[in-house]
Amino acid sequence: MTEKLKLIDEIFGDTSVKHGLSVFNEKEWTLLDVFNKINIYRRENDQKLVIKCLKRNREIVAKPEEIIRQLFIVYATDFLNYPLSNLNVEEPIQMGSDDTKRGDIVIFTDETCTQKYLIFEIKKPDVESGIEQLQSYMNATGVFYGCWSNGKDYSYQYREESEKTKGEPYTYRDLS
Repeated sequence: MTEKLKLIDEIFGDTSVKHGLSVFNEKEWTLLDVFNKINIYRRENDQKLVIKCLKRNREIVAKPEEIIRQLFIVYATDFLNYPLSNLNVEEPIQMGSDDTKRGDIVIFTDETCTQKYLIFEIKKPDVESGIEQLQSYMNATGVFYGCWSNGKDYSYQYREESEKTKGEPYTYRDLS
């Protein structure tokens, strides 16, 4: 575990940033057994730091945002009890004619992964923006629940329909 902590320090560059990952308290870190579930290592052939994605089951360059994404995958599967089969990473979000948008983590209602239920928008620790991006993804997909986090802060969003129109205009309530 000490080696993993050293690698995480190296990825974040500044230990105060890593130690600012306060979304999960110490009890949750222990309960989720995060460090034994996340596989971070230095690749032998090129010495790059990589993390093995829990969902995609492949190596990803270990950047701060990816570390936070993997933490939230553990949180979604082990704490919220969503099966890994109901979850996709970098899920395409259709925004009008633009199909280049991607939801960082999308949880579906079942393992067929056809009906989106919850969208996570993950940012690196020093980024404060992204809630509006999450809300636009929620609008485009019809999802009522979303979560934005940069590892230090988080916001759980609930999309509410207008009582008058039973649809747009939507309002958002922060459930955090």
